[in-house]
Amino acid sequence: MAEKTWSAEYLQEFLWRIVPGRSMRSMDDEAIAEFLREHPEHWEKIWALFTVEGAMPSNGLALWFIYDAQLTICGHDLLVYLAEHFPQYRAWIEEECVQALLCDYAPQNARVFSRAFEALTAVPKGLRGAERKQALAKQAQSYARHGALIPALLASPVATTAALGAQMLQSVLQVCAPSGGATSAGQAPLTADELQTLVAEALPAAAQLLFRREKKLMTAGLNVLELSVRAVPERAGEVSAYVQDAVEVLPLELKDRAQKLCPGTVSSQPGSIQPSLIQLSSIQLSSIQPASDQPPHSVQIPDVPALGFSASELNAALKATPQAGRASEATRDAIRDDRDCEELLFALYHLNEREQSVRRIPALLAYLHRAHQEGRVIEFSPAFQKHLRRYLSRAWHDGRDQLRYLAYRLLVQHVHASDPAAVAEHVGRFQPSDFYFRGYPRKGSEYWAYRSPTALFHEQLRVAFGDQPYSSEGAAGQGFALLPAEPLPAVERSFERTVIRFKSYREAFPKVLHGEYEVNDSTYELWQVPGEEPATERSTFTAAAYTVAGACAEYPGRSLEHTEVPSVALVCGWYAWAMRHNPDLLAAQYKPLLSVYQFSRLHGFEEVLQTLGVAERALGVPSYNFLAWASVVHAAERRALTAETIASLIDRGNWDAHLFASELGHLLERGWFGVNRLVQTLNDAASLSPLAGWSVFQTVRQILPLVPQVRQGVPIVKLAVELAELYGTPVEIPAELEPKMKGSTVLAKSLRALAAVTPRVTEEALAAREAALALLGES
Repeated sequence: MAEKTWSAEYLQEFLWRIVPGRSMRSMDDEAIAEFLREHPEHWEKIWALFTVEGAMPSNGLALWFIYDAQLTICGHDLLVYLAEHFPQYRAWIEEECVQALLCDYAPQNARVFSRAFEALTAVPKGLRGAERKQALAKQAQSYARHGALIPALLASPVATTAALGAQMLQSVLQVCAPSGGATSAGQAPLTADELQTLVAEALPAAAQLLFRREKKLMTAGLNVLELSVRAVPERAGEVSAYVQDAVEVLPLELKDRAQKLCPGTVSSQPGSIQPSLIQLSSIQLSSIQPASDQPPHSVQIPDVPALGFSASELNAALKATPQAGRASEATRDAIRDDRDCEELLFALYHLNEREQSVRRIPALLAYLHRAHQEGRVIEFSPAFQKHLRRYLSRAWHDGRDQLRYLAYRLLVQHVHASDPAAVAEHVGRFQPSDFYFRGYPRKGSEYWAYRSPTALFHEQLRVAFGDQPYSSEGAAGQGFALLPAEPLPAVERSFERTVIRFKSYREAFPKVLHGEYEVNDSTYELWQVPGEEPATERSTFTAAAYTVAGACAEYPGRSLEHTEVPSVALVCGWYAWAMRHNPDLLAAQYKPLLSVYQFSRLHGFEEVLQTLGVAERALGVPSYNFLAWASVVHAAERRALTAETIASLIDRGNWDAHLFASELGHLLERGWFGVNRLVQTLNDAASLSPLAGWSVFQTVRQILPLVPQVRQGVPIVKLAVELAELYGTPVEIPAELEPKMKGSTVLAKSLRALAAVTPRVTEEALAAREAALALLGES
């Protein structure tokens, strides 16, 4: 292993700039192998790729597109390539892959090692009969060498790592089981005692897979438990105990298999009533509700209307609020001196503590402007000035990066722009025009310049430094004005949904679709205000901030901005602060952000979502649309944040479950997205509080009739079953779904389970009722 310590950035530069390029589709390219044979001193950097998180590339194509790197190989392909060209290191590479999986790496950084290990130990395709059985035995022996680490792999919170651990254990158990066929051939990977020890240590972790969210892991855990009983029959009682604890949380299609591992249990299909369960239910109910001869009933939970303010109510409330509170907030965020300014800038450039840092951007603009008016140069430490120059030197940044423009202005704040030699002394080969934000590409050297949030923030920076507009028209307009120290007042706007189509993000102008349309990869949504014209340089700052009409023409450029420019998150946070009292305008302005919801990078997503989550204004359709799309984004941590936002809005009473259901119904019916991620987010939100769960239940009930029209709509029904049982509230099966109740499909079983829910009083329902009454001011 490497004795030196390198950063992930250094190792990435080594792979992208030093290692010679090769084709992504050809494993017979000798360029990398020859390079390492000629320069064996670089092997220590190769070994460091396992121990430095984030150094191993996960997507070679992205490297080529974004960084123009020579090496365009994915990380797992690189490891397989090295194992094939340097067989003396193959065992070492396998071992390091497993050890890397046990490190506390983020899922996207761990996945590359699990894929590499799977590829290195895979059974060759096309084998039949004895050859395949021999290959499976060899694979099991390879896995058995890492047997001591299998329980830790199973317990990993990273889904791909846990799945790999289950795969390894299944392979060993299949070969060791009486029907595996390897024992007679003398190829058993473990002795009987070693197998007993492995199963004993792995069973607790394997049983926990039954409680994981991912159905793939539930299935893998059940497979491991079944094989454990076959390979080590004396463990059947222990397996039965584990499965009994988990059988109720398993999906319907896995329950039958699980119940077979629990002797003495009866299938809980609708229509088969167990006496013991009847007695248990009566005991639970008697502890919750008084005994009576009345039939069982559900808890009546009142509807809570959205309690957010209207625009006029909010403005009146703000005027009535004492100024002391807002003054103390401004004092808290104020910048006291140059050292304080440098610390804030350092946090902004490193995207640290983003919520607190972004909140202070208005104070930063005011401090920069005050220093300019006083004719004072803000003094920074030499280390921070060096950081600013290094930030400028990054060739892949462009005019959309407002941190880059800010770095340029901070370095030349005491130099007149008309002195090229003085400017070059601070910014090197760059010209002042290299840092200007002109807008989004239109065609050739033309740009769309409709005063987007990024354009407005760029203007604010220029105002802070005392610069002038770029054009005479801008100089004649009224847009160049400092933003007040408080968010803009609330305004009333009516929105209409607009659908556009463009085939490439570099396309000049999207086409607006009218009437019926087909949703595909080239179709996108946005929100427009009827009759509104795009903002121009002559528009006032406030009018431009309220205008969303420019989003149509700039849609492709704005979308790419959120995947390519990390600093746009700060712009989103600043604009979200300015639009704190206008959540629908904020959601409409940043609708292009969610057009790239399948991308792993969504810069600015968190800032917009957090502002929506604390909105005091009643939300409209654009905000619910934003939350619907946010529920299906690629990254699981962002979906979790969406679930927290939804639950927070519900618990504060600023939520309309029916309006949210209507928006979800429109998007699902049109086929804008699928249901799996949506159901995961709704389930997460429902688990955060009793009232949130009840509100999600109301939403799910409303979209149930759409299940036949939705591809793979079963998860919606399953969620309805879980929530109906949790709140003891029966659900009437929609007429559209009644024909689907017959048969043995998963949908049919789920619908019958939903129809079998009986009314009863539950603790969750009582807690939801109390929370709803508290919001309504009743008891």
